Formats: sequence, structure tokens, C-alpha cells
Amino acid sequence: MRIILLFCCVLIIPATDAATCNAVSGASRNSLLELYTAEGCSSCPPDDRWLSHLPSDAEVVPLAFHVDYWDRLG
Repeated sequence: MRIILLFCCVLIIPATDAATCNAVSGASRNSLLELYTAEGCSSCPPDDRWLSHLPSDAEVVPLAFHVDYWDRLG
């Protein structure tokens, strides 16, 4: 009987703990802008320049990933 009572308590404790957690989103939303570039890509240098000239704005987070697995093609 004690084992059953202990088992029930172990199952109930995490459920009561999760009920106290509240997550609230902020009023603003951010956007993540990802740019994948490669050395052999003809469109990548202009796009890289465009991304670097974006205004410093908290709503848009620019990321540039310079991949090298296509370098052998160009």
C-alpha cells in the first residue's frame, strides 16, 4: 500500500509544479532573416552587400551563413 501511495505522490508532484509556470510573449515580434552564400554563387556577393546594409533594427535579425560545400563547383 505504501508503494502505491508513494507512486501516486511521485506522479502528482510534477503536475502541480508545471501548473505554476506561466510564459508570456512580449508585445513585439522579431524576424530572423537567414542568407546562405557560397563562393561559386553569382548572386551571393550582391545579396551579401544587401544584407550588410540593412538598418540596425531590433525587429529583423540578419544571419549570413557562408557555406563551403559548393566551392568545388565554381
